[in-house]
Amino acid sequence: MVSIVLVVGTSALIDFRLIGWRLRSMTVAELATELAPWTRAGIIGILMTGPLLFVTDPDRYVDNFYFRLKMTCLLLTILFDLFVARRLRMTGSTAGESQQRFAGGISLLLWAGVVTGGRGIGIF
Repeated sequence: MVSIVLVVGTSALIDFRLIGWRLRSMTVAELATELAPWTRAGIIGILMTGPLLFVTDPDRYVDNFYFRLKMTCLLLTILFDLFVARRLRMTGSTAGESQQRFAGGISLLLWAGVVTGGRGIGIF
């Protein structure tokens, strides 16, 4: 749980900065650099605990709609980060304000899908 909070929390802070809601005193690149160690720690935790949780009862997870929702949103989030958001976090990014807002909003929606799917697994 702590690992997902680290990853989603740091990503949300960067997304809020992209949207322009918070932390306007820092550039996106500065904020991403400051949060990178926390994000990496969360990713390491997820990579260690996620597969262990899955192998405890793979049949339960594979057939669960919310697990598939979570994994789909997570895959889309990773692809979006690799091909779009990473460029916005680079020093000297020339992205306009509307591009930043759009990217931040899409990222927040994808992360919301990951969290909703994760909670749905435990409830249903």
